[in-house]
Amino acid sequence: MELRYLSSLFYQKYKDCTEILSKGETRPYIIILIEVENNKFAIPIRTNLHKTKDCYESNPQSNSGLDYTKAVVISRDDYIDSTKYPEIEHKEYNYIKFKDYVVI
Repeated sequence: MELRYLSSLFYQKYKDCTEILSKGETRPYIIILIEVENNKFAIPIRTNLHKTKDCYESNPQSNSGLDYTKAVVISRDDYIDSTKYPEIEHKEYNYIKFKDYVVI
């Protein structure tokens, strides 16, 4: 499990896909990058999460968590921005990290 951002190449490639979350290049979503059965997935961490069965709340105080409805398959390594390393609150990171059996 890694915290990353999607690259500008990814957003350029899928600019017409309205279901992919984008706040512009100045405020990218932090994503959790996971691998399941040799497939890479990027799952965005969102604030003001609408609690549904397709979400995993990782910080009840800020109402943030993982939104599986906006997850994307990563087919190329250059779709991940390898120049920036996002940070989230330590408590939230641990909540996700130590419950990875639920997340994945």
